[in-house]
Amino acid sequence: MKNLFVVFAVLALLAVPAMAEDNATGNVSEANDSNATLADTNVTEEEVTLPGEFLYGFQRFFENVDKFFTLDKAEKAKKHARYGKLRAVEAHLMTKKAQKLAAQGDPGAANETLETVQELMEDQAEETEAARENLEEALDEGSADEEDVQEVEGQLRNSIVVLQRVYEKVPEPAKEGIARALNNSISNQERHEERMEEKVQERLNQTLGNITRGGPPPFVQAQNQTGPGNSQGKVPETVNATEATEQGKAHGKGNSEGNETGED
Repeated sequence: MKNLFVVFAVLALLAVPAMAEDNATGNVSEANDSNATLADTNVTEEEVTLPGEFLYGFQRFFENVDKFFTLDKAEKAKKHARYGKLRAVEAHLMTKKAQKLAAQGDPGAANETLETVQELMEDQAEETEAARENLEEALDEGSADEEDVQEVEGQLRNSIVVLQRVYEKVPEPAKEGIARALNNSISNQERHEERMEEKVQERLNQTLGNITRGGPPPFVQAQNQTGPGNSQGKVPETVNATEATEQGKAHGKGNSEGNETGED
């Protein structure tokens, strides 16, 4: 009976990070660069496991396990980007929690919550940087395609939109640190996208160069080498042998007829 309970407990813990990620992804993905309104406001504290809650430590542990056993660079980049966005969502919700605590007359708890927000933003920055590095390496290896790039870039841009809402909600004393982190994130993202454009263009140029230098397909070359009227203007030896046989027969027939008529 104890073993059965342990199995169910482990399965429940494994489901925690996936459910939290799905909730965050489904709401934040509606935000985009041109529209700064945050659809993530539909996410509530009850839908996402937050720091300080019992299961939060298990969630972070299984996230790390998930990333560790993901060997494909493109897939690892996606996971880092998703977990980075989840950290941004958690920071946003913790900011709202700090506002409630301050309104309830508990400034000490509110300040502690804001410190957690800062830590979450640092974690988000680490996940984002890891996502960028893995995506660039995947492109260099040729294991990432355009769809992978778009997915990761979309997650990273949405994270920035969420962090902008964090900045708007924190009290004035905390805005300076949040603004510095946000500006760094935006600058790094811009530089990253420039590098990605260069890498994509390099791959395109390399592909076009290979096609240009490759020459005709092998089966066309084979036809040119064996078929009549090849590029050198010569008739293949097999055809010459056949013609020689026919000419020999015709010559032999002529000699035979000449002998019968007394002609040389």
